[in-house]
Amino acid sequence: TSASTATGAALAPLVLGQRPADMPVRGGLGGHARYMAWQVQNGETMELAPLRARLAARPAALLRLKGFVGREDGSAWEVHCVGPSASVKRATSPEAGARTRLVGIALADTLGQAELDDWWRGAAPPGGVFYKG
Repeated sequence: TSASTATGAALAPLVLGQRPADMPVRGGLGGHARYMAWQVQNGETMELAPLRARLAARPAALLRLKGFVGREDGSAWEVHCVGPSASVKRATSPEAGARTRLVGIALADTLGQAELDDWWRGAAPPGGVFYKG
């Protein structure tokens, strides 16, 4: 929380003899990767085989993906991906509706919004690899 961050920032000079901003960062040790959120909400519908193919081609830097993908029959698929694992099943919750609504978390230093948008649209980037150059 911001309160604990503020407390840590105030104590760091006393404990470490340095302000956190002055401390060197070495290979990410002790630090956290930068994350970004991504979402899509639209009326797109997709059947199971194309959806599974799209999820199989998702960028490795897309760490989590969750939500619903609409189907032609007015129902939806429930999608949940964590790392390399992907789960797709027919949605049973009433709030699923027939609209596509997905949210994702990705590594910000590796992947950008445009790359994720391209992946979801099915557009392959140059070289067929999704990364932030």
